[in-house]
Amino acid sequence: YKHAGKPDSYRPERDTYDTTGQLLTANFAGIVCIAGESTECKGVDCRKHAAGNELWRTDGTWEGTTRIDDVFSGPQSSNPSDLMSFGNWLYFAAETSLDGRELWRTKGTDFATAELVSIKGSAHGIWPGLSDSNPKYLTVANSAGTNKNYMCFAANDRFNGREIWCEVLDLLTQQFKLEFIDVNTGVE
Repeated sequence: YKHAGKPDSYRPERDTYDTTGQLLTANFAGIVCIAGESTECKGVDCRKHAAGNELWRTDGTWEGTTRIDDVFSGPQSSNPSDLMSFGNWLYFAAETSLDGRELWRTKGTDFATAELVSIKGSAHGIWPGLSDSNPKYLTVANSAGTNKNYMCFAANDRFNGREIWCEVLDLLTQQFKLEFIDVNTGVE
């Protein structure tokens, strides 16, 4: 962990902010997630798998730098982009040969734990198959006075065209639900 203006060894679960006794999240840099390509990766997870441009995490040290997942298995690249933290997850757009460019999420805790975000009843993303939902503009909106928070973005599907989609977090149950807002009726 790194903290703005603090030593590299700052640990939020043990260390506190000097004057308040609390961790001020506005000053906390946290785990940095980067997308990168390396055939000479040094982290433990990388030695076992060759990968293209994939999602990595680092605490700024050699030992603390590891690849989070190989979303597009093998030497191909998933080209992660549009990273957004929401709830306990990091959301990002990535592509595979089976699913096209879709929305993914990971807690970043263990290798190979990224999962495809799908419509209820499907396990194949927003636009199942080789077509791309192409999620962009991920934005978090916390709704004051309600028990829900939202992460909204633009994406395509075969039935509605390009629309606004929201991953809705129910703060009471900690359950997520993917919904879309039909701004422009019909497929475009």
